[in-house]
Amino acid sequence: MKPSKSIAKCTKNPERGIPKTALLRYAQSHSEDDVPDVIALADEVVRALEPYTADLRKIVEKHDVQARLEVVLVVDKRVDLSTPAIGFSTRAVAFLAQIQAFIDVDTYFE
Repeated sequence: MKPSKSIAKCTKNPERGIPKTALLRYAQSHSEDDVPDVIALADEVVRALEPYTADLRKIVEKHDVQARLEVVLVVDKRVDLSTPAIGFSTRAVAFLAQIQAFIDVDTYFE
């Protein structure tokens, strides 16, 4: 399984060796809907990662890293639109628990 994106801070510091912060993106979902279905989008990501559950858990334990499901919402400020409901299915929550991951939600208004 290869990440679709990776970012590392402090990688040019030869004394450090291992980056202070690294982000590896393995799956993502996107919606252009006025009110996105966060539950469905999170389930898309979970479906893509479920075959790797045991591998992800081993990585988290072996390297003492934090796994997360990161949700970034950019919400239109229009008054005729409701803000999206933010929720997660039991399938998603169970998967995240298996890999010892947490959920991080960031909301931005434009």
